[in-house]
Amino acid sequence: MLIFSVHTISFPKGAVVDMANKTDNRPHSPKPKHAVNPVCSVQTLSFEKGFFIAADHQFGRQEIIGYFDRPFNSVTAMDAMMIQNHNNIVGKDDDVLFLGDFMWGRKTSLQTVLPRMQQVLSQMNGRKFLIRGNHDYFYPQDYLNAGFLDVQELAVIDGVTFIHSPKQLFLQNIPNFTDMPAGYALVAKGNLGSNIPGEYVCGHVHNMWKVLCPFVNVSVDIWNFAPVHSSDVRNLLSTIRQPGHGVQNLGKLVVDAMQNL
Repeated sequence: MLIFSVHTISFPKGAVVDMANKTDNRPHSPKPKHAVNPVCSVQTLSFEKGFFIAADHQFGRQEIIGYFDRPFNSVTAMDAMMIQNHNNIVGKDDDVLFLGDFMWGRKTSLQTVLPRMQQVLSQMNGRKFLIRGNHDYFYPQDYLNAGFLDVQELAVIDGVTFIHSPKQLFLQNIPNFTDMPAGYALVAKGNLGSNIPGEYVCGHVHNMWKVLCPFVNVSVDIWNFAPVHSSDVRNLLSTIRQPGHGVQNLGKLVVDAMQNL
Protein backbone atom coordinates (compact mmCIF):
# COMPACT_ATOMS: atom_id res chain seq x y z
CA MET A 1 0.00 0.00 0.00
CA LEU A 2 1.48 3.36 -1.05
CA ILE A 3 0.30 6.55 0.66
CA PHE A 4 1.77 9.81 -0.62
CA SER A 5 2.17 13.25 0.90
CA VAL A 6 1.76 16.90 -0.18
CA HIS A 7 2.01 16.27 -3.90
CA THR A 8 -0.10 14.86 -6.69
CA ILE A 9 1.16 12.09 -8.93
CA SER A 10 -0.21 12.14 -12.45
CA PHE A 11 -1.03 8.69 -13.72
CA PRO A 12 -0.85 8.10 -17.47
CA LYS A 13 -3.67 7.96 -19.98
CA GLY A 14 -6.22 9.99 -18.05
CA ALA A 15 -6.71 7.99 -14.86
CA VAL A 16 -8.32 9.99 -12.06
CA VAL A 17 -5.97 9.89 -9.09
CA ASP A 18 -5.55 12.62 -6.48
CA MET A 19 -3.02 11.86 -3.76
CA ALA A 20 -2.47 15.41 -2.53
CA ASN A 21 -4.10 14.90 0.86
CA LYS A 22 -2.51 11.56 1.71
CA THR A 23 0.23 11.18 4.28
CA ASP A 24 3.03 8.65 4.43
CA ASN A 25 2.75 6.59 7.63
CA ARG A 26 5.98 4.62 7.25
CA PRO A 27 7.89 5.54 10.42
CA HIS A 28 11.34 5.75 8.82
CA SER A 29 10.19 7.25 5.53
CA PRO A 30 12.27 10.29 4.57
CA LYS A 31 11.69 13.09 2.13
CA PRO A 32 12.33 12.51 -0.70
CA LYS A 33 11.07 8.93 -0.63
CA HIS A 34 13.04 7.82 -3.68
CA ALA A 35 16.73 7.37 -4.36
CA VAL A 36 18.27 10.71 -5.33
CA ASN A 37 21.43 9.11 -6.69
CA PRO A 38 20.56 5.60 -7.88
CA VAL A 39 23.31 3.27 -8.98
CA CYS A 40 21.28 2.62 -12.14
CA SER A 41 17.87 4.12 -12.93
CA VAL A 42 14.77 1.95 -13.13
CA GLN A 43 14.05 3.87 -16.34
CA THR A 44 16.69 1.76 -18.08
CA LEU A 45 14.18 -1.11 -18.04
CA SER A 46 12.04 -1.73 -21.13
CA PHE A 47 9.61 -4.31 -22.45
CA GLU A 48 11.71 -4.61 -25.60
CA LYS A 49 14.76 -5.63 -23.59
CA GLY A 50 12.68 -7.64 -21.12
CA PHE A 51 12.87 -7.94 -17.35
CA PHE A 52 11.38 -9.90 -14.47
CA ILE A 53 8.85 -8.62 -11.93
CA ALA A 54 7.79 -9.82 -8.47
CA ALA A 55 6.22 -8.47 -5.29
CA ASP A 56 5.28 -9.22 -1.69
CA HIS A 57 8.01 -11.69 -0.70
CA GLN A 58 8.08 -10.38 2.88
CA PHE A 59 11.24 -12.34 3.59
CA GLY A 60 11.55 -13.12 7.27
CA ARG A 61 7.87 -12.80 8.20
CA GLN A 62 6.49 -15.89 9.91
CA GLU A 63 2.90 -14.61 10.08
CA ILE A 64 2.57 -14.23 6.31
CA ILE A 65 2.51 -18.03 5.96
CA GLY A 66 -0.79 -18.23 7.80
CA TYR A 67 -2.29 -15.01 6.45
CA PHE A 68 -2.19 -16.21 2.83
CA ASP A 69 -1.90 -19.99 3.22
CA ARG A 70 1.65 -20.19 1.99
CA PRO A 71 2.69 -23.85 1.71
CA PHE A 72 5.66 -23.70 4.06
CA ASN A 73 6.30 -25.14 7.51
CA SER A 74 8.66 -22.37 8.58
CA VAL A 75 9.92 -18.95 7.56
CA THR A 76 13.34 -20.49 6.91
CA ALA A 77 11.84 -22.92 4.40
CA MET A 78 9.80 -20.14 2.81
CA ASP A 79 12.77 -17.83 2.35
CA ALA A 80 14.95 -20.61 0.95
CA MET A 81 12.32 -21.71 -1.56
CA MET A 82 11.64 -18.18 -2.80
CA ILE A 83 15.35 -17.62 -3.35
CA GLN A 84 15.67 -20.95 -5.15
CA ASN A 85 12.63 -20.27 -7.35
CA HIS A 86 14.01 -16.85 -8.19
CA ASN A 87 17.39 -18.21 -9.26
CA ASN A 88 15.79 -20.99 -11.30
CA ILE A 89 14.25 -18.31 -13.51
CA VAL A 90 16.42 -15.21 -13.27
CA GLY A 91 19.95 -15.14 -14.67
CA LYS A 92 22.84 -13.17 -13.21
CA ASP A 93 22.61 -10.50 -15.93
CA ASP A 94 18.81 -10.19 -15.93
CA ASP A 95 16.95 -7.16 -14.57
CA VAL A 96 14.38 -7.66 -11.80
CA LEU A 97 11.81 -5.11 -10.63
CA PHE A 98 10.40 -5.73 -7.14
CA LEU A 99 7.06 -4.02 -6.49
CA GLY A 100 7.39 -3.65 -2.77
CA ASP A 101 7.22 -5.48 0.56
CA PHE A 102 10.49 -7.24 -0.02
CA MET A 103 11.73 -7.72 3.54
CA TRP A 104 9.74 -7.81 6.76
CA GLY A 105 11.14 -5.40 9.32
CA ARG A 106 8.36 -3.36 10.81
CA LYS A 107 9.06 -4.26 14.43
CA THR A 108 12.81 -4.55 14.21
CA SER A 109 15.61 -2.09 13.73
CA LEU A 110 17.55 -1.39 10.57
CA GLN A 111 20.63 -2.82 12.26
CA THR A 112 18.83 -6.16 12.40
CA VAL A 113 17.12 -6.03 9.02
CA LEU A 114 19.88 -4.61 6.81
CA PRO A 115 22.39 -7.49 7.23
CA ARG A 116 19.65 -10.04 6.49
CA MET A 117 18.46 -8.04 3.47
CA GLN A 118 22.01 -7.85 2.16
CA GLN A 119 22.37 -11.60 2.64
CA VAL A 120 19.12 -12.38 0.81
CA LEU A 121 19.85 -10.03 -2.09
CA SER A 122 23.38 -11.38 -2.48
CA GLN A 123 21.92 -14.87 -2.96
CA MET A 124 19.45 -13.75 -5.64
CA ASN A 125 20.44 -13.46 -9.29
CA GLY A 126 19.98 -10.33 -11.35
CA ARG A 127 20.19 -6.55 -11.22
CA LYS A 128 17.57 -5.53 -8.68
CA PHE A 129 15.30 -2.47 -8.60
CA LEU A 130 12.72 -1.62 -5.93
CA ILE A 131 9.35 0.12 -5.97
CA ARG A 132 8.62 0.72 -2.30
CA GLY A 133 5.62 -0.85 -0.59
CA ASN A 134 3.89 -0.15 2.70
CA HIS A 135 6.24 -2.52 4.54
CA ASP A 136 9.42 -1.04 3.06
CA TYR A 137 10.10 1.28 5.97
CA PHE A 138 13.67 2.41 5.65
CA TYR A 139 15.55 5.16 3.84
CA PRO A 140 16.12 4.78 0.09
CA GLN A 141 19.86 4.83 0.70
CA ASP A 142 19.50 1.87 3.05
CA TYR A 143 18.00 -0.17 0.22
CA LEU A 144 20.79 0.93 -2.12
CA ASN A 145 23.30 -0.13 0.54
CA ALA A 146 21.59 -3.52 0.74
CA GLY A 147 22.01 -4.14 -2.98
CA PHE A 148 19.16 -2.52 -4.93
CA LEU A 149 20.22 -0.32 -7.86
CA ASP A 150 17.31 2.11 -7.62
CA VAL A 151 14.44 2.82 -5.22
CA GLN A 152 11.28 4.63 -6.35
CA GLU A 153 7.63 5.11 -5.37
CA LEU A 154 6.45 4.12 -8.84
CA ALA A 155 7.80 3.72 -12.36
CA VAL A 156 6.28 4.22 -15.79
CA ILE A 157 7.92 1.92 -18.31
CA ASP A 158 6.79 2.03 -21.95
CA GLY A 159 3.47 3.53 -20.88
CA VAL A 160 2.75 0.93 -18.16
CA THR A 161 2.63 2.10 -14.55
CA PHE A 162 4.36 -0.12 -11.98
CA ILE A 163 3.23 0.57 -8.42
CA HIS A 164 2.97 -1.39 -5.20
CA SER A 165 -0.74 -1.14 -4.48
CA PRO A 166 -3.94 -0.74 -6.53
CA LYS A 167 -5.68 0.78 -3.51
CA GLN A 168 -5.38 4.46 -4.33
CA LEU A 169 -6.55 4.17 -7.92
CA PHE A 170 -9.60 2.12 -6.93
CA LEU A 171 -10.42 4.35 -3.94
CA GLN A 172 -10.59 7.45 -6.07
CA ASN A 173 -12.49 5.93 -8.98
CA ILE A 174 -14.89 3.38 -7.45
CA PRO A 175 -17.48 4.38 -4.80
CA ASN A 176 -17.55 2.24 -1.64
CA PHE A 177 -14.23 0.54 -2.42
CA THR A 178 -12.17 -0.70 0.51
CA ASP A 179 -8.71 -2.25 0.51
CA MET A 180 -10.14 -5.55 1.73
CA PRO A 181 -11.42 -8.73 0.05
CA ALA A 182 -14.94 -7.24 0.02
CA GLY A 183 -13.66 -4.18 -1.84
CA TYR A 184 -11.94 -6.25 -4.51
CA ALA A 185 -15.02 -8.48 -4.72
CA LEU A 186 -17.07 -5.36 -5.46
CA VAL A 187 -14.71 -4.41 -8.29
CA ALA A 188 -14.60 -7.96 -9.66
CA LYS A 189 -18.34 -8.58 -9.59
CA GLY A 190 -19.08 -5.68 -11.88
CA ASN A 191 -15.68 -5.49 -13.60
CA LEU A 192 -15.78 -1.88 -12.41
CA GLY A 193 -12.11 -1.26 -13.11
CA SER A 194 -12.71 -1.51 -16.84
CA ASN A 195 -13.76 2.15 -16.80
CA ILE A 196 -10.35 3.24 -15.48
CA PRO A 197 -7.97 4.08 -18.34
CA GLY A 198 -4.34 3.00 -18.44
CA GLU A 199 -2.30 -0.14 -17.80
CA TYR A 200 -0.94 -1.02 -14.37
CA VAL A 201 1.15 -3.68 -12.67
CA CYS A 202 1.04 -4.05 -8.89
CA GLY A 203 1.57 -6.27 -5.88
CA HIS A 204 0.08 -5.82 -2.39
CA VAL A 205 -2.99 -8.05 -2.86
CA HIS A 206 -1.06 -11.34 -2.53
CA ASN A 207 -3.32 -14.20 -3.72
CA MET A 208 -6.62 -12.32 -3.94
CA TRP A 209 -6.52 -12.08 -7.76
CA LYS A 210 -4.13 -12.26 -10.70
CA VAL A 211 -5.94 -9.82 -13.01
CA LEU A 212 -8.41 -7.13 -11.99
CA CYS A 213 -8.74 -4.54 -14.72
CA PRO A 214 -6.74 -2.34 -15.17
CA PHE A 215 -4.17 -4.19 -12.99
CA VAL A 216 -2.02 -7.28 -13.33
CA ASN A 217 -0.85 -8.55 -9.94
CA VAL A 218 2.70 -9.93 -9.74
CA SER A 219 2.67 -10.98 -6.10
CA VAL A 220 4.66 -14.16 -5.54
CA ASP A 221 1.57 -15.61 -3.82
CA ILE A 222 -0.25 -15.80 -7.17
CA TRP A 223 2.77 -16.73 -9.34
CA ASN A 224 4.05 -19.85 -7.54
CA PHE A 225 6.50 -17.87 -5.40
CA ALA A 226 8.62 -16.83 -8.37
CA PRO A 227 9.08 -13.78 -10.61
CA VAL A 228 7.12 -13.35 -13.82
CA HIS A 229 8.64 -12.12 -17.08
CA SER A 230 7.57 -8.79 -18.51
CA SER A 231 6.47 -10.50 -21.75
CA ASP A 232 3.91 -12.56 -19.82
CA VAL A 233 2.64 -9.43 -18.09
CA ARG A 234 2.45 -7.60 -21.41
CA ASN A 235 0.37 -10.46 -22.84
CA LEU A 236 -2.10 -10.21 -19.97
CA LEU A 237 -2.31 -6.44 -20.33
CA SER A 238 -2.96 -6.73 -24.05
CA THR A 239 -6.20 -8.64 -23.47
CA ILE A 240 -7.29 -7.15 -20.14
CA ARG A 241 -10.14 -5.13 -21.65
CA GLN A 242 -11.49 -7.91 -23.82
CA PRO A 243 -14.70 -9.65 -22.67
CA GLY A 244 -13.94 -12.30 -20.09
CA HIS A 245 -10.36 -11.18 -19.48
CA GLY A 246 -10.77 -8.28 -17.05
CA VAL A 247 -11.10 -10.52 -13.98
CA GLN A 248 -8.89 -13.60 -13.69
CA ASN A 249 -7.85 -16.09 -11.01
CA LEU A 250 -9.82 -14.80 -8.05
CA GLY A 251 -8.60 -16.18 -4.74
CA LYS A 252 -10.74 -17.73 -2.03
CA LEU A 253 -10.86 -14.55 0.07
CA VAL A 254 -12.44 -12.58 -2.78
CA VAL A 255 -14.69 -15.43 -3.95
CA ASP A 256 -16.07 -15.83 -0.44
CA ALA A 257 -16.60 -12.08 -0.13
CA MET A 258 -18.57 -12.02 -3.39
CA GLN A 259 -21.17 -14.32 -1.82
CA ASN A 260 -22.08 -11.51 0.58
CA LEU A 261 -22.56 -8.79 -2.04
